[in-house]
Amino acid sequence: MLTCSNISYRIKDKIIIDNISFNLKSGDHLLILGPSGSGKTTLLCLLAALTKPTSGNIEYDGCDVYELKPEERDKFRGKNLGIIFQNFHLIKSLNVYQNIALPAQMADGKIDSDQINYYLKELGLEDKSNQRISSLSVGQSQRLAVIRSFINKPKWILCDEPTSALDDDNTDKLLKLIKSEAKKNKASLIIVTHDKRVKSHFENNKIIEL
Repeated sequence: MLTCSNISYRIKDKIIIDNISFNLKSGDHLLILGPSGSGKTTLLCLLAALTKPTSGNIEYDGCDVYELKPEERDKFRGKNLGIIFQNFHLIKSLNVYQNIALPAQMADGKIDSDQINYYLKELGLEDKSNQRISSLSVGQSQRLAVIRSFINKPKWILCDEPTSALDDDNTDKLLKLIKSEAKKNKASLIIVTHDKRVKSHFENNKIIEL
């Protein structure tokens, strides 16, 4: 279970996140909706153990991630969390296939080529496998970032605006794939977005509006 207790984040006198609390059982999903500037990305960074809250606690299965030492927190994140950043964080010196394989290489060195090729085909990137990141469109880069986030079968998948650069058809395909992979791996899915199209895919799940 993910437990967030009275999470707040401030920069000097500016309140970015104000006293948010919620619980999410393992395998359940959460959609966090809000306009630009409402603190969605900040909240995701707090959940991803990348930014320490000003006050409050975040626990994954009873483990307070901010009580861990920095190196322990890095290991926890690599083993348990799949993160889809809004600005992708793809490595330009590597090709598409290598970007997807990188998390597996860093974790245990084991690369499942069949799994990588399956994801590439599902999201229409199979012909881009050997191409550099610079050759991809914004939408293609976004889909690649999604694939990379769950290649290690994380317990928790955290997504920052995963559909912002996609048309309706690719948005539908992407969300169905993310939900399918989460279900297959019994993972929880947390999406922060201002994209109202996403809401129809999560009407039976927990929704928080900022």
